[in-house]
Amino acid sequence: MIKGGRSLVSSAPVFSNDAEKLLVFTGNNVSIFSTSIELEGHRAPVTFVIVVSAFTPSRKIMCYCWTSSLDGTVRYWDFSLPQVMKTVDIRMPIFSMEYETIRRQ
Repeated sequence: MIKGGRSLVSSAPVFSNDAEKLLVFTGNNVSIFSTSIELEGHRAPVTFVIVVSAFTPSRKIMCYCWTSSLDGTVRYWDFSLPQVMKTVDIRMPIFSMEYETIRRQ
């Protein structure tokens, strides 16, 4: 799981004038992220997002995330495409999630 925090971000993130880019200042660097990709599919407000980085056998990084929603679903996304990979219907509103990383030796 990737977490941000006060020790990693030196100033508050800002949006470009056209709101297409998000600029994050980390130490001596500025990271620029695109805001033009949207993950669509939930039928009610999204309540939580967990970003998970996974490595394929070829060592290429692929980006995945889990989202939960008041619509009672948890969705697993490959946001590099963007595409939903799996949907789990809990059938009750979901207000938060936890994710524990399992490390393989």
